[in-house]
Amino acid sequence: MSTIGVIHYNWPGYDLEGFARRASEIGYKSCELQIGDIWDEANDDGGRRAEAVRDMLAGYGIAVSAVAAGNDFIQAQRSNFDAQIARYRRVCEIIPHTGTDIIRSDGGWNRGGLVTEDLWDGLMLEAFQRCAEFLETLNVRIALDNHGVSTNDGDWQLSLIERVGSTRLGVNLDTMNYRWFGHDLAKIDHFYEIIAPHTFHTHMKDAFDIAAHRGTAQRLQGGRPRRRRNPSAQGACVPAPGRLRRCLHGRIRRAGNGRRDRLRKMSPLAGGSRRLIETRT
Repeated sequence: MSTIGVIHYNWPGYDLEGFARRASEIGYKSCELQIGDIWDEANDDGGRRAEAVRDMLAGYGIAVSAVAAGNDFIQAQRSNFDAQIARYRRVCEIIPHTGTDIIRSDGGWNRGGLVTEDLWDGLMLEAFQRCAEFLETLNVRIALDNHGVSTNDGDWQLSLIERVGSTRLGVNLDTMNYRWFGHDLAKIDHFYEIIAPHTFHTHMKDAFDIAAHRGTAQRLQGGRPRRRRNPSAQGACVPAPGRLRRCLHGRIRRAGNGRRDRLRKMSPLAGGSRRLIETRT
């Protein structure tokens, strides 16, 4: 079953219940949360808060589609790397208390720029291989986002999935992040084709212009771009939505134009970018 939902952490000014109330009024049936919405890492309650959030949302007719794990596997110190994997396992134990099995995950952020880029792939590969060992036992799936600069390449994402070799490792396909990074539309269409069979969850975005973000990916990489950004990557940014729909073989049901227009008008957000999520179960 597919649903159209909304992401809680993109609604500034709303506490969790206020967000649920407004999202329900608009007509959303699912939402994505962050791990901090359901779990206090310093005061682990074994999932009780997660269950309370699940029940509160259900009272507004909303289910949890995914929870963002907040993981970072690009670590300079081995002790920190191992701690991230241990934390990730605990996150995978907590999230099912919300009623979803989808762990929206990052690769890593290289905070502080302490890890050279040639080590990123090996660190993320080892991390997801180790995580794959407990996915079946915990009955969860990883939806790896093409977010930031470490995972923003569909060819690399597919390579990682194939090397890890678990059907429980897939992707959260973000339609705009590839464009933000600088891939041209032909390359993004290619990513859609190869990633669609592995898509567990999607982020659907619209935007008026990404010119304001020019150079962001390069700045996040400390001025050393991983790939040459396409200088034409600006302007209308949601690429080939019809192609995405076809690539997903009907397994993700998109809203019609009229429905999206109504949702936009009712959105509490302002500015040039709004985000929807669509889920597949």
